[in-house]
Amino acid sequence: MEPLGDSITYGSHSSTGNGYRGPLWNGLSGEGYELNFVGSVLEGSMADSSNEGHPGWRIDALQDIVNGSVSTYRPNVVLLMAGANDLIQDDNVATAPSRLSALIDQITANDPGVTVLVGNLIPSLNANIVADGPAFNAALPAIIQSKQEAGDHVALVDMYDALTTADLGPDGIHPTDTGYQLMAQAWNTAIQSASTAGWFSTPASVGAATGEGSGEVQAGIVGDCLDVNGGNSADGTAVQLWTCNHTTAQTWTVFNDDTLRALGKCLDATAGATGDGTQVQLYTCNGTGAQVRQPYNGGYLNLASGRCLDDPTSSTTVGTQLQLYDCNGTAAQAWAAAGLGPAVSGIAGKCLDDYAACNVDGTKADLYSCNGTGAQQWILRGGVMQAGGMCLDVNGSGTADGTLVQLWDCNGTAGQTWVPPSNGSLLNPQSGKCLDDPGQGTTDGTQLDIWDCNGGANQVWKPA
Repeated sequence: MEPLGDSITYGSHSSTGNGYRGPLWNGLSGEGYELNFVGSVLEGSMADSSNEGHPGWRIDALQDIVNGSVSTYRPNVVLLMAGANDLIQDDNVATAPSRLSALIDQITANDPGVTVLVGNLIPSLNANIVADGPAFNAALPAIIQSKQEAGDHVALVDMYDALTTADLGPDGIHPTDTGYQLMAQAWNTAIQSASTAGWFSTPASVGAATGEGSGEVQAGIVGDCLDVNGGNSADGTAVQLWTCNHTTAQTWTVFNDDTLRALGKCLDATAGATGDGTQVQLYTCNGTGAQVRQPYNGGYLNLASGRCLDDPTSSTTVGTQLQLYDCNGTAAQAWAAAGLGPAVSGIAGKCLDDYAACNVDGTKADLYSCNGTGAQQWILRGGVMQAGGMCLDVNGSGTADGTLVQLWDCNGTAGQTWVPPSNGSLLNPQSGKCLDDPGQGTTDGTQLDIWDCNGGANQVWKPA
């Protein structure tokens, strides 16, 4: 199940950060459903905090990421709620319903058989929503009916009548905890109806839930690889650091149930333990929380423990068994799937480059002749663009044209968030600007910046 939308999906202003997702999880689980939330965002105190909620995003920003998101996670249910920010920001309000309709079409086209439950706008005290919200909501029933007539499993969830303005927090936009609970009940009712109608398909098991395909997972410390000891598939075999060797013992695939698998078995926390220092092993996949991993801050987070896959004491010794440890953002917890290839500019066929392969904060991100080195091996995962364990970063999280782009320790800030629109560019949503080669320069070492998106060849970045 993929919760998709803006800050309400994210859970803003709820006391736990869970928003409606927490009580919805509790309700459905209590009713016997086996539930797995998916998405590139982790937010809230709940164990499975995955979602695709993005505060401040309009429908067009969701359109930019949704193809990749639903193709990656392959949910069989999407909970969609969007449009409030289009109205709040007074951005093309008249076309907001039609753009929401197009967003629904993107979801169903990229994930055939999916059920899409669409929430209308909740009551609000925001002046723009008060003025334009009724017309937006009134347009949705006809849109939903047209999808149903076309054979799609799409239904409207009446959030407007589920809440009142008394269920809003101090900002008059986001629900209180009580309001989020009411939203969860509305979603739950819609899910029960869809289930009764036989709409739910079996969730697909797909490789590469993070987009990389099957391949090696490289450590951030020494460039060694995540390895199954001796290539032995027996339950309890240690998962360790080892020199990268391109064997099946190092071929890992992230599945849509958020497991990381090699040799037909799952990366597993030994005995289901959750404490610091819990060793990891290979074990028969069993659907427990001990085997659930989500991309997080350049590495992998185990949701059941809230701890990250870790190289103990930043060891450089091959054969070191890996563990779970409190997430700390260090290189000992950086894991990058190899095999994407470099990102190549449309200008002169040159590559996006970590200058001199220098893993130091502030190293310039530059244009350079393609050379196949690790300095040009980039991974876009969860909205973060990484090379060598460092993140592509807008200097100071700036928003002005010409703000330089650099490498920096991954920190989860908006200056390190990138989304790939369909035109081949890399968009930084906070600034609304694109990764740019200044002046369409072709000189090796040209530092990149952000600039108003213009579709030019100097803003096109495509995998080789």
